[in-house]
Amino acid sequence: MSAETLLNWRAERVCHLAWPSLREEIQGDWVFRFSNGLSRRGNSANPLRPTAGNVGAMLSAAAAAFPREGLAVLVRVPALLDAAIEQELAARQFAPEGETLTLYCDLPPMQMRRDPDVAITPAPSEDWLRRMWDMKALSEKDRATYRTIVAALEIPCGFMALKIGGATVAMGFAAIHDRLLCIESLITDPARRGQGHAKRLVGAMLAWGIDQGVEGACLQVAADNEPARRLYRNMGFLLELYRYRYWRQSVAG
Repeated sequence: MSAETLLNWRAERVCHLAWPSLREEIQGDWVFRFSNGLSRRGNSANPLRPTAGNVGAMLSAAAAAFPREGLAVLVRVPALLDAAIEQELAARQFAPEGETLTLYCDLPPMQMRRDPDVAITPAPSEDWLRRMWDMKALSEKDRATYRTIVAALEIPCGFMALKIGGATVAMGFAAIHDRLLCIESLITDPARRGQGHAKRLVGAMLAWGIDQGVEGACLQVAADNEPARRLYRNMGFLLELYRYRYWRQSVAG
């Protein structure tokens, strides 16, 4: 496996572990993820390795498994896989949606100054959770699911909150696996956007990761979210590792 391919799948793995599912079911080279409908990533069929294929058998199993969870069949296909997989999904009346970029930046060892306004804890407090839920405007059902998902994290994490004048203005968490840091749930108070708070929080996450000995950082961002992409470019996420799309069966299919 080339160094490039290895990095891609390391990033894929840490992003998977940084957002665990409530339940998973292995089907050959695929894993079915179920999380009560909170996020497409946590409620879709995902490849486990570069050789993932056998789409017909996977879809047959998915057609039974996902409806049992009250979910539509959704297949997440990274560009790391053979293009024939998307061609087969299209032939089976699936349509693409939600194109997402996986971005990366190297983090060489260096001295980093900790941001004194960013609180970092290894687990989320009740206040952290409630503020996150409020910023995301989650329903009661999704709040319960979010709580269970972060409680299921099994890799080192830093839950962070940037406070200005006693008010939390930006939040998120970073998770580490295989010397890679993954940024998750980054959000700024809608009333406080455009003031550089997200940039400060990302900087604090990278500094924390460097202190933990990571060699790089990655994240996943919607392809059409230009403000977020601009922020990440300014923070050094200049390498696009790969993209992925979700494939959903059409009504006709």
